[in-house]
Amino acid sequence: MEQGEQWGSLARISVAAGAFATAVSVGLFIHTISQLASPIVCAAFIAGGIVGRQRATTPAGQAVALGSLVGGIVAAIASLALAGAGR
Repeated sequence: MEQGEQWGSLARISVAAGAFATAVSVGLFIHTISQLASPIVCAAFIAGGIVGRQRATTPAGQAVALGSLVGGIVAAIASLALAGAGR
């Protein structure tokens, strides 16, 4: 852990959960507006998570990237399921 970082494991989990909730909420909100734009938004969260995992230098940055990545994947799957159900 870097010298300036004082985050505990609970704080990192909370940050990752927040990033996850944000990605899923935004992805599904965009789905209600436009079913065509939702996969693009979800792909942006997934890409941000992948790039963040490669470039993050702190454990908190890794947590945000992982939350964004997983949230984008979950939102994309949920958006496809909703579109398949005709919603």
